[in-house]
Amino acid sequence: SSPSELEDRVPQLSYQPTIGFVDTYQSQEIAHGPHCDRPAERHECASTDGLVPLGTAVRIWSDMCAQMFAEDRGCAPRGLTVGWWGMSATTSTSSHPDRGTPTRREDLIALAKTTTGFMPDDEGLALLEAAVRAGQAFEQATFVEIGAWCGKSATYLGAAAEETGAVLFSLDHHHGSEENQAGWEHHDSSLVDPTTGRIDTLPHWRRAMIAADLESSVVGLVGDSPTVSSRWTTPLAFCFIDGGHGDEPAWADFRGWTPHVIEGGWLAIHDVFPDPADGGRPPYDIWCAALESGEFAEDGACGSLRILRRVQPSN
Repeated sequence: SSPSELEDRVPQLSYQPTIGFVDTYQSQEIAHGPHCDRPAERHECASTDGLVPLGTAVRIWSDMCAQMFAEDRGCAPRGLTVGWWGMSATTSTSSHPDRGTPTRREDLIALAKTTTGFMPDDEGLALLEAAVRAGQAFEQATFVEIGAWCGKSATYLGAAAEETGAVLFSLDHHHGSEENQAGWEHHDSSLVDPTTGRIDTLPHWRRAMIAADLESSVVGLVGDSPTVSSRWTTPLAFCFIDGGHGDEPAWADFRGWTPHVIEGGWLAIHDVFPDPADGGRPPYDIWCAALESGEFAEDGACGSLRILRRVQPSN
């Protein structure tokens, strides 16, 4: 069967999407996709460790969907299958029985509050509410967060994504920013991988998503922000910038990601401190740049979190 024929069959199945990790440190292309003709290499086809072509919507199917491909291609996949069928096809199908209920939101908020991270609780709640507005404003909305750390903000945003049927792509190289390295104020030695000697927050992020049962609504992107943004083409209903706070990474995030925010979509920036005595300047500077561009207008603030909404298309 052709990919289009297979796609036509998907809605008839009862499937549960499962999280996939997209690694930009690996090849920019998948060597062996789900339609490959080499059964012996099917495990590679089914792996979620390769880089899914960016700028396309990514859907990670369960073993049932993988079996569908096996039946059509005559090969027996193991694990999960990666499928891609066009930019606006992102969907979120939560398996959680309480999806969208007040109890489910309260449970996720409680988990977010206990997850390792730097976001104050009131700012996390404000972030969640802004993302809910975005998810309600756009059908099958796509969210991106730049800077994931151990999954605290991803839990807040994932709650909004699950509640509204959106999908969150949570991006981080997971080696920490400059201020997280040894000898700096925010260094946490418990996050250092003893094998590499480097910070590695990915296992902690993964455990947080599993604990929250958000694997159907949150997709982890592992890699360098400028590399990913340079290949990204999917319009964003919500973009949260909370990556490196130095001049170079902050401006790279701003220039790389804000053009993807669609008109009427939201941009959130964390650690915006008007008073230099309270914190670094780059997040404040990019917030000012967004307002001065005339493309964004203020839409809320809580602590150091600033919410903006795009009112003019990107130049």
